[in-house]
Amino acid sequence: MRAAQRLLSDTRLSIAEIAARTGRGDQSGLTRRMKAALGVAPGAWRKGRP
Repeated sequence: MRAAQRLLSDTRLSIAEIAARTGRGDQSGLTRRMKAALGVAPGAWRKGRP
């Protein structure tokens, strides 16, 4: 999850590309995992970062 968080913060990669690079399969897989682990979807998490 930390790798996905880092990529969301530090790159402009799409959520689908981040999911693929971090082994989460597809965008929906990453979204399910982030919501379960952090309580927030990847897009919302990215928007909430400085």
